[in-house]
Amino acid sequence: MNKIFSIVLIAVLLITAISLASCKKEEPECGHHDFIDEVVDSTCEEKGYVSHVCSVCGYMYKDNYSEEHHFVDTLVAPTCNKEGYTKRVCSDCGYEKRENITPVDSKNHVAFEWVSTVAPTCTEFGYDIEACMDCSYQHRANYTAPAHSWSHTENEEWPLASDVTCFDHGVRRRTCTVEGCGALEEVIELEPSHVQDNFTVSSANGLMTYYCDCGNFSYTTDEYVDVLALELMTAEDGTQYYVVKGFKEGMKNPTFYVPFSVDNILVTEIAANAFMNNTDLESVRIAVTVTKIGAFAFSGCTGLKTVYYDGTMAQWNAINFVDGWNYGAGNFTVICSDGVINQ
Repeated sequence: MNKIFSIVLIAVLLITAISLASCKKEEPECGHHDFIDEVVDSTCEEKGYVSHVCSVCGYMYKDNYSEEHHFVDTLVAPTCNKEGYTKRVCSDCGYEKRENITPVDSKNHVAFEWVSTVAPTCTEFGYDIEACMDCSYQHRANYTAPAHSWSHTENEEWPLASDVTCFDHGVRRRTCTVEGCGALEEVIELEPSHVQDNFTVSSANGLMTYYCDCGNFSYTTDEYVDVLALELMTAEDGTQYYVVKGFKEGMKNPTFYVPFSVDNILVTEIAANAFMNNTDLESVRIAVTVTKIGAFAFSGCTGLKTVYYDGTMAQWNAINFVDGWNYGAGNFTVICSDGVINQ
């Protein structure tokens, strides 16, 4: 019995020795293994790996382990009150985790909402006030430039701030209507020049002399204006003045001048019925010295279109117009130094 046991033991030892001689499991680097590699994908429960199995002896080992989940990474930046991180989500099961935490960035505001609007003034910018939806931080946005509230637009005619004179420009001006602002813009309307709205006539030769209020400029023309019938009158205080009685006999000029003075005596009145029913009359220039126009003076002058008056609209309206002075004359325009009046 012992002999049989010995024979069996020897046989087992020989087989083991032969196997070890041809394939040593504990020494895969010996070069006798013939490995077959197999990649095993990871799952959400187990890691993946590469399996190496010897086709001769069955020896097997694993390496190249991979994570269980198939992660898709998203970088989330830090905000004014939240940390940043790498967001990892498994594409198979939805498992999520965060890595690479970064600290809060107090300057990184990501969502603003409108709070209020400050309107621009004449000198200060306007703007919107916006607040961060994640914290209490506010800032200004959407600036609008300062703007005056002008009394007139660029395309409108600005009112005259000063008339043209002998020495000064005529100026048009617009102003800011905002209380307390005081801003204004000016443009030069006319160059300085003498205002030749005064004229006198010489009874000797009918020549007309124009002169300026400043007293520094005058000139005489050879225009013959001696067409008017004038009557020299004396006031109670002894002052002399001329009254226009109409045209001289045989004259019906379509246009004429009522002069400022004749031989330096003022012409102050147009008599009643002076030009009544003169249908040829088209225009007349009347000096600012005239203070009275008598009844029916221009009655029936159906051709009259324009009266040129050397004074202002206020001065024209201050003339003593006797009832009926322009009865039946139709519509005509009075052009004054500062505007137009339709009669």
